Amino acid sequence: MSKTASLSHHHPVSHRPAPRHERPGRLVAWIAAGAVVAAAGLAAWLVLGNGEESADPGEALIGQMRAAASGAAPPSHAFGGSLAVSSGANGLMVTAQGLPTKACVQAGWRLAKDGTVIVNGTLPTRLSAARLADLCGQAEGGATLTWVPDGK
Repeated sequence: MSKTASLSHHHPVSHRPAPRHERPGRLVAWIAAGAVVAAAGLAAWLVLGNGEESADPGEALIGQMRAAASGAAPPSHAFGGSLAVSSGANGLMVTAQGLPTKACVQAGWRLAKDGTVIVNGTLPTRLSAARLADLCGQAEGGATLTWVPDGK
């Protein structure tokens, strides 16, 4: 008998996948593991807080200075010092006085991306975190940070 004759009488065979013989306990274990992870996440959220009460004052300062540039200046900033807006030869200037060194560096670094920063009356020619830390730490009673937003 030839090969072609045997192929013409070939009957299709069902190719079902072999049945899986998983243990029913594996599903229960996955569900239990998921519940443990969810419970741990909930516990961490409750212990650490949801972020509303513990806002970073440095971030609040940056937001207040941006708001001041838009015309909504509060009389004082997140660290209790004065926050003022004035017009100069280079445009609008937002000045925060009485800043701790760390907050001055944080705000100065972020605001420099959107304008010019002046720290304690000094306009740094090359801005770096180290230079900001040096300038912000020079004033007794807190640093003064002036921001001149671009295009204002």
